[in-house]
Amino acid sequence: MGIAHRIYSGHRRFGSLRWNSMKRILFVMITTILVMIMLSAGDRPILVPTNSRDPWFGLDKLKHFTSSIYMTTTAYYIQSRMLDKSRSASKDASMMITLTLGLSKEFADTRKKGGFFSWKDVLFNLAGTAVGLVFISQVK
Repeated sequence: MGIAHRIYSGHRRFGSLRWNSMKRILFVMITTILVMIMLSAGDRPILVPTNSRDPWFGLDKLKHFTSSIYMTTTAYYIQSRMLDKSRSASKDASMMITLTLGLSKEFADTRKKGGFFSWKDVLFNLAGTAVGLVFISQVK
């Protein structure tokens, strides 16, 4: 059975990811980036500190990336294996749980003295979540 047959029969895949899962992941990522851009615009941007102490690479970014992978895979395991949810529902829930916790942490940082919302941290959270979802999709 060739790829043309699978595409026309409605089973489009990107690697082993289903096409609908990829669309959902892309939708969440694009929406998050657009919201961050909107919050960064204007006279008093919320997301961009005036004195940026937020490098693109460092231990903090590694922590955001790896903890997002860990949270995504752990939430998926709990949803699919312990709570008997479907694969699709488990992926969606694990993605939303991880992204919500990451955003909550960033908003909590704004309440600390000298703290600020780091959109770079959010991007590393998104990247870690995406890698976690790809990993989940590879596991049978």
